[in-house]
Amino acid sequence: MKITYVSCFCTNEIPSGNPAAVVENFVGNDQDKQKLATKLSFPATVFVEYRDKNTILRFFYPSREMPLCIHGTLSAAYVLMHEKKLNALRILTKSNQEMLIKRLKDIVQLEIDPGAVLSIAFAMDDINKMLNIDYHDDLNKNLPNCIASIGSPKLLIPLKYYESLATLKPDFAFIKQWSVNNNVNGLYVYTDDVRDEEADFIARGFNPKGGDNEDAATGVAVGALYTALKYSDSKKILVKQGEFINKPSYILASKNQNKLFIGGRIRFDF
Repeated sequence: MKITYVSCFCTNEIPSGNPAAVVENFVGNDQDKQKLATKLSFPATVFVEYRDKNTILRFFYPSREMPLCIHGTLSAAYVLMHEKKLNALRILTKSNQEMLIKRLKDIVQLEIDPGAVLSIAFAMDDINKMLNIDYHDDLNKNLPNCIASIGSPKLLIPLKYYESLATLKPDFAFIKQWSVNNNVNGLYVYTDDVRDEEADFIARGFNPKGGDNEDAATGVAVGALYTALKYSDSKKILVKQGEFINKPSYILASKNQNKLFIGGRIRFDF
């Protein structure tokens, strides 16, 4: 067994980005995989498997397996491309979702089919309770407030002000229970009231259902957000995340010819 540690969606700061453990040549069943992921306690532990000449990635959070993890995908692809001296790699998830990953100078970028806004109803009073806010005062009604997915559903919650995002007091127990009840993988709370001139949005990702209360960077959520924003082709956005847990991250997203692109900088952690 070989384990490589990397951080994905890094900025120039150290520490930055969202860490992942990439596991190759693992011998054991799914229960053994979960035990290792729980022991390592990384936001994502990615197992590299091979089937019919295809590279398959399996994503385990500390408490459960997830259908898709973008930072895990980019991290594993980065490790494999480095080992095999490749600039592109095509991979599959457990459910046969296909992704193409490329290295473009200092950015590793993933290509995936666009997602969708899901018809899942939710109560605004639940949002108030999960975040301890008053949606009448705090919600930005000019930005998408919905559940969207590129393979892992997220509830998108837009706030008016940076200060509201910075001072959130989430009820993680209720967020976890709500996520389980609604088959949604946590909340993505964001605002366009940024303090970083490079970023278009700043966000916080809360997914206690997966084992971590707050994520440093959530690629699937940025993909869901880009999907919900319904931008035209070639529109690029940069989302900053992790600022409030001292793990700043930059996540890039764009779309072209009906393909969604998500990427960022990756660094080996020795």
